[in-house]
Amino acid sequence: MLEVFSFCETKVTPIVEGYGGWAFRAEIVPIESAYPSFGELVVLESTDHINSCRPLSHTEPLHTEILEFLRKLKA
Repeated sequence: MLEVFSFCETKVTPIVEGYGGWAFRAEIVPIESAYPSFGELVVLESTDHINSCRPLSHTEPLHTEILEFLRKLKA
């Protein structure tokens, strides 16, 4: 059996900084692209693409969810 873990962000990601703020922001990976319709999906609330790919600490939801998924695979 193939185990799949997917995650997606919910905030748009700042791409280009302009005068007085971010001139261009985009949703990099929408939920429709992030989830293959099977396996586990973690929706990272209030997280953009940059921070979803690189958790800031061991207490971030993505980090803890990945560890839990790996523990289940090992069991």
